Amino acid sequence: MTRIGIIVEIEELVFDTRDLRADALHAALRMEHVAVERDTVWNAHAGVPAAIALTRLDAARSLDDTARELVLLRAADQVGRRFEEQAPSFDAAARNALQQLSAEFVLGVVTRATRSDADRLLQLAGLDGYVAVVRSLDGLEAERHHETWFEVLTRLHAAQGVAIAPSALLQAARTAGLRTIAIDVPAEPEADTPAWDGSLDSLACVDASFIASLT
Repeated sequence: MTRIGIIVEIEELVFDTRDLRADALHAALRMEHVAVERDTVWNAHAGVPAAIALTRLDAARSLDDTARELVLLRAADQVGRRFEEQAPSFDAAARNALQQLSAEFVLGVVTRATRSDADRLLQLAGLDGYVAVVRSLDGLEAERHHETWFEVLTRLHAAQGVAIAPSALLQAARTAGLRTIAIDVPAEPEADTPAWDGSLDSLACVDASFIASLT
């Protein structure tokens, strides 16, 4: 039987972290006197790490390299403190779907969260015993994200892989050779590339038969 790895981004799919991350980045930008609406930051942060969210904000283009790094550091520090003070809520149905998938597939995680935060979140949801490999995109240039997806697939010893994530992260997964399922956050693939292999409203909708239809 072909070994199939399922690699998931847990933020925004299992854990409700988008508001927290948008608030942290918005506060960090204000400290650098960048005037931007909080809702604009929230929209820019959809499905992506803070470093990519900054590239989506016209108001942040005035930042030099030092100020940009300071904004990212302050935002990350605030997110870490918030995680320590109160863990974000999670979608129990999405958690249950991953637990059920683990009976037939090997599971990995590629996430915007730091490794320590990801481990904490997985423990909170009772998923730590179901996930074999965890890797973070934190601090990694977008051009290298595909390396992380490929590393996780390799470490799962899987012949095929399916990435399940907000669509903004999926181009890198596709570059790494994975099939792709976009969840919830709409975004178009890059020009001259095919659409995602699948699209669903929630991770809770993913089951073994859906995965089998893609592989």
